[in-house]
Order: sequence, then structure tokens, then C-alpha cells
Amino acid sequence: MNYRDSISSVLTPICEGYKKAVLFDFPTYDNVGDLAIWLGEVEFITHTLDIRIIAVEHCQATLLPELDRQTLVFLSGGGNMGDLWPQHERFRLRVLQRYPDHRVVVLPQSIHFTSNEALEKSASITQSHADLFLCVRDAPSAAIAETLVTKSRYRLCPDMALVLGSLPRPISPATPVFALKRSDAERKELGVLSPEIKAGDWVGSSPTFLGRMTRIFDRLQTRYPNRFLPLAGYRVRLYDALAREHLERGLKLLSQAEVVITDRLHAHILCVLLGIPHVVLDNSYGKISRFRQQWKTGEGICVVADSWDEATHAAAELPRSDMRKDTDKWATE
Repeated sequence: MNYRDSISSVLTPICEGYKKAVLFDFPTYDNVGDLAIWLGEVEFITHTLDIRIIAVEHCQATLLPELDRQTLVFLSGGGNMGDLWPQHERFRLRVLQRYPDHRVVVLPQSIHFTSNEALEKSASITQSHADLFLCVRDAPSAAIAETLVTKSRYRLCPDMALVLGSLPRPISPATPVFALKRSDAERKELGVLSPEIKAGDWVGSSPTFLGRMTRIFDRLQTRYPNRFLPLAGYRVRLYDALAREHLERGLKLLSQAEVVITDRLHAHILCVLLGIPHVVLDNSYGKISRFRQQWKTGEGICVVADSWDEATHAAAELPRSDMRKDTDKWATE
């Protein structure tokens, strides 16, 4: 299976005839995985679909622009659909209410609700939208999607970060094993990691000059939306540059080691694209296993563990050789 072709088979028919679009829910935080998704989305929309992105927005936006009916509305994908990340869910529903007559495409998401009440509240809005298409990354999310939209309106689709394809290691490995561990609401208790293994997360980085510029620009646009509307194209480029900066940081974090251990889905995906042998553990609701079961990512380069101790032993058994010769295979299957 070629992942880009799979994505194209889903999105091309839905987006046919559109020449311009907006892409909403930019990750203003420093989660490398969500920014990798964003870059894959921009690449696919502009180059494969040949659609021009005329405006971008983040989920804290207080004012959403006027759009003509010929503008397609994209909502960025990821793993924030549901009630674990309520700010993103509220924004998504606000976009649907703001554009009831536009075609809205939610790009590939993992869906997880802990509350039936929250699911029913979201469904009351999603079901009432006249032209909503919902893309999901795994079968359990598809089952929930049946509550949110009619069966003809949801699609199984690979994660958009896979559009990035084969990636070169930006640095040579300097340590045998690195553990990239979640430190957020999706963290699962998996025992204790050996103190001998270098560990960290890719959130919580210090703001860079580009990051500070983006925040200042966003605040000014929020305060003076009409004055900054002509600069929408500049904002698209600013977001792209910030996303690339964070992606490079994430690639360096992973590339520092010969073998990676992680409970983050996009650390797994980027290791696949980089050709890095790695061990995966699940997050709080099984997002990685659900995704891998659906799309068979990382076969031959990835093993699964149920605890940090088990992952440490599994990492010791993985080959330390350069996997670059097979990366194109993993990036396109």
C-alpha cells in the first residue's frame, strides 16, 4: 500500500472542483507530531490537490473570516477529536456552526470520548451540518464516526504526516537508546524507565524568535482582524516556517539515538520515515496499536512492548545498523 495514494483516493473525490481553501486549527503549541501533520496537510492540499490555501487559523481565534461558497474548509487532523482536548473540540464545532453551508473536511483524526454526554453534544452539531466529511485514522474511530455523521460521510484515511515521505537523519546517532515519553493527558502508567536510558518529551521547548513572532502576529490579528486580513498569505508562510522549525527539532531528538522507545504515535511515524528502529508502547486509549493495526506501519523496523522495562529489553535486541536502505519501503507501503 502506498500511503500517499491511499490519502489521495479518499480526499481527491471529496475536494474535486475546489481551487481555494482555508486550513484551521493550527497547533500553536510545540507538539512536533501535530506540526508534522500540519506540514503534510499543507503539502498535500497545495501540491496534490492543487488547491490554494488562502487563510489559516488556530483554535483560540475569536473571529472567523467571511468565506464565499467556493472556499473549502479544512480542519486539521490529529488525535484531539473528543473530550480529552476540549478546546479543539469546541473550536471544531464552532467552525461547523460558522460555516453551515460550506463543505467542511475534517482531516484524519483519532476519536476518543470518555463521556457519552460529550459525544451526544458533539453529534447534535455534526449531524446537522449539511456538507461535512469526517476522515478517521482507525477502525474504533470509524465506529464512533457513525454516531457523528452518516455512513456516507466518513472515510478511513492514513495520517497526513505520512505525506512527508522518506526523511534523512539530520544528525548522526550519539547514544544507543533514547526514550521519547508522553507528559500530557494521554500518558499511561507503564512502570518505571531505567535511569540509564536518556529520556524526554518533545513538548515544553523554549519559544524561539520565530515562535515569538507568530504569537505577536496572532495577538495583533485577534485585536485588529480587519486590518490584518490582507496579510493572510504572510500568516500561511509564517505558520509553515514555525512548523518546519519544530519538525527539525523533533527529527534531531529522534535521530540522536540508534534505537528509540516511545509512546507517541508521531514519534513512531517519524521513526518509520527516518528509518530508525524503535519500540512502541500505547497511550491511554490505545492510539498507536489502533493505527498500526489499520495501516501496518513500521513492519520490520518496529516492535511492541507493554511496559518501559519490557521496552528496554526489546530495544537491546533491535539492530543498531543504519536502516536507510529500507526507509523508502516503509515510507510508501
